[in-house]
Amino acid sequence: MARSSSVHAALDFTSYAIIILLALAAGVPVLALLWLVPSALFLPVLSLTFIAAAALVALLAWTLRIRRTAGPDLWDVAGALTLAAVAAGVFSEPEEAMQLFGLLAAAH
Repeated sequence: MARSSSVHAALDFTSYAIIILLALAAGVPVLALLWLVPSALFLPVLSLTFIAAAALVALLAWTLRIRRTAGPDLWDVAGALTLAAVAAGVFSEPEEAMQLFGLLAAAH
């Protein structure tokens, strides 16, 4: 019974509040991208955005010397953002990425 309460203490409200706050911080730019970016470029831009966000969160976790805990932490958020970036990159077409970097227009 004592082990159960210690695990529950590690998964307190603060951990979940941080995760919810960071999820909102990632969700708002995605909504802005939906509105601002042409649909053909959405997935490559989303991938780059998530890579940048993952790098910033990992840098923050490293700077704050966050150690792995039983509950969700900043390292988990950085990993989730990286996974989302890879997924968006996998589902985008190569032509979309080339168009994003202006290579398609230069080739024609």
